[in-house]
Amino acid sequence: MVKQKNKSFKKEDMIKMAEILKAAAHPDRLAMLSLLYKSSEKCLSVKTIYEKLGMQQPIVSRHLKILKSAGIVSKLQEGRKMFYCLCTDKESITTLLCFFK
Repeated sequence: MVKQKNKSFKKEDMIKMAEILKAAAHPDRLAMLSLLYKSSEKCLSVKTIYEKLGMQQPIVSRHLKILKSAGIVSKLQEGRKMFYCLCTDKESITTLLCFFK
């Protein structure tokens, strides 16, 4: 077990982390986060995500919208294609992603 530094978190940090955990707390969304995290590509298209996970496109899009609203992923549009990337620039997101290592 790894010892963490004794960090003092502000209440607003705890609220944000709770929102992130709430958004991620679904098996399908966790699978999407794992796929994005382990991908060799920086961003994945919605089509790639639903094909790799064997899910329907509308369900994937709905879950990605929830993850985007929580600030866990960002969306890029190239023409008609939508791509999603992890927001790894936020400390709370990198803490969550340690789960997938």
